[in-house]
Amino acid sequence: MRHDGALCGAGREDSMRRDAVNYTLVGLAVVVAFGLQFFTLLAITGSRGASTRYLARFDDVTGLRPGAPVLYQGYRIGQVADIVPERDAALRYRVELALRSDWPIPDDSLAQLQASGLLADVRIAIRGGQSATMLAAGGALASAGGGDVFAAMNELADELTLLTRDRVRPLVETLATRVDSIAGSIDTGLPPLVAESRALLARLNQAADQVNALVGEDNRQAIGGTLADLRSLAADLRETHAQT
Repeated sequence: MRHDGALCGAGREDSMRRDAVNYTLVGLAVVVAFGLQFFTLLAITGSRGASTRYLARFDDVTGLRPGAPVLYQGYRIGQVADIVPERDAALRYRVELALRSDWPIPDDSLAQLQASGLLADVRIAIRGGQSATMLAAGGALASAGGGDVFAAMNELADELTLLTRDRVRPLVETLATRVDSIAGSIDTGLPPLVAESRALLARLNQAADQVNALVGEDNRQAIGGTLADLRSLAADLRETHAQT
């Protein structure tokens, strides 16, 4: 009995050890998953390492949000940290940029709003300058508003509307008038043409009947006799001419 009890106790201890190992492995897997997710998030937001703040001011920040990427010559170097309205002579927006500290920016660089597509988020694209002087931390970048995709679409829609109203619609109306005129002419001239065609067919049928009557059996025999008489007459004339 004691031996059986010892075996049961040892089995329980082995089971507990296995459970502890399994829990440890599960915990490590969860920690690794969270770590990968964290580093992936850092890579996506561009928040790796120390960052330096810069400023850019825009008249319109439609579609721009904190966290939007900041690109330098197409390469991501940071993100938008904050957007603050400023009222002076006119309303403008101060956009704070958190950029990589190890990325020098020439002080004549230009920051511009950019959208890669109709449904894409707006981002800031920095075009590097040629100056040998680098922009100091907290300095303001020269800025220019980007092309508004929706404004461009509205302008294109207005142009298409004008084109349709001034060119396409008159052309369609003229074409419709011509088609109606042709259809009216056909409707007016077709019935007499059909009637004349029917009369012509009737006359052709009548002429065919007359030809059939002309070349009937009796007429063919009469014509055959006439031709025989003509041949006999021709022979007599030849004999008379030979005798003379």
